[in-house]
Amino acid sequence: MNIEIVEEGIDTGSRYGGPFYKRVQNDALSGTADYAFIMPALTEAAMLASDGLLYDLNKLVDLSQPWWCKEFNDAVTIAGKTYFASSDITTVSVASTMFVLFNKVIEKKYELAKGYGYDSMYAMVDDKAWTQDVMYEMAKKVYSDTNENNISDPEDQLGMSAQHNVVYWLLRSGGINVCTLDSEGYPTLTVKNERAISLVTKAQEYCQDPASGLVIADDYPVESGLRPTVTAFLDGRCLFFFNAISSLDTLRVMEDDFGVLPCPMFDDTQENYTNNVGAWTSNCVAIPTSIPEEDIQLSVYLIEALAAVSRSKLTPTYFEQTLQYQISRDDESMRMLDIINANRAPDLSEMYRWGKMMQTIADLRKAPIGTFVSAYDAIDEQTILEIEATVEDFKNSKN
Repeated sequence: MNIEIVEEGIDTGSRYGGPFYKRVQNDALSGTADYAFIMPALTEAAMLASDGLLYDLNKLVDLSQPWWCKEFNDAVTIAGKTYFASSDITTVSVASTMFVLFNKVIEKKYELAKGYGYDSMYAMVDDKAWTQDVMYEMAKKVYSDTNENNISDPEDQLGMSAQHNVVYWLLRSGGINVCTLDSEGYPTLTVKNERAISLVTKAQEYCQDPASGLVIADDYPVESGLRPTVTAFLDGRCLFFFNAISSLDTLRVMEDDFGVLPCPMFDDTQENYTNNVGAWTSNCVAIPTSIPEEDIQLSVYLIEALAAVSRSKLTPTYFEQTLQYQISRDDESMRMLDIINANRAPDLSEMYRWGKMMQTIADLRKAPIGTFVSAYDAIDEQTILEIEATVEDFKNSKN
């Protein structure tokens, strides 16, 4: 196309109306833009979309092409309109996907998979036997209070390391969204249901069990180098490491052999594994309304060409070489990464921050067991009002 591509990076510590958002907003108000497309974080993209500052990509590109990520893009579509999307160029969205690592040495020592009648953890994944109950039971089986201080801490032999949002991640890995789409394709609050209540209650019970062997990274601030929870896994003292794919790079130096797993299902009735994509870190592709209509076709050509070429060049380099061949230790882990990549999606509630429902669910980690319903009831009215306001914005949008 004889075009020189120049990237402009905008440092935006705040995702909510920060420098990136203001740049795109000001360009829309002035009707000028010196760029062909943008790649915002999902939380920024959601604000831009609800404020009518993005074009509907469904009207411009064929999102059924193989270089577009169908499950991801379906998850961000509202009323048939996809204002931002993920493709093979958005490798950060892959890096922002949650998954589980396991220490093979510990798993073999305790014969964990064999205890359930399987030859390997991978066979359990294939048979949909890799569930949250199984993860909890395995984690508790290997836990040892090494320093005998009666609490799980990074000095022990641990069952699992995670972050403060673990209950929310478990909700998402159980295939549950905070919001679902109604008959018109607009979001509606639906997370208060029997399955979600059961899942969250079990997660609370596990998180607050003194013998769970769970440590939360956020409870141990970084003083120098890596968090103690990461060090525990690197040192071979932790069975499961529940984090984002971006963490794989940190584990290159790990001596113990480890394997890759998707996030566990809630139970075996679940259709597919679901791996949440973090809205704070994940990027996407969008075309802002600040770009004049006569230049839109050039933007379309660019994002299509870059995505198509990325499918044959960037994805193999990033995903296969960097993640699979250089970091993962066996062919089965590479296959697990394929499963994760094919079943990853963000949640509308996390992107649009309606009622802070996502954070409320995450905070239940330390709340009294069985308090999901009361925590929900305390913010459901405000959440519904905020959802309705966003829906009204979309209905009034001309794009």
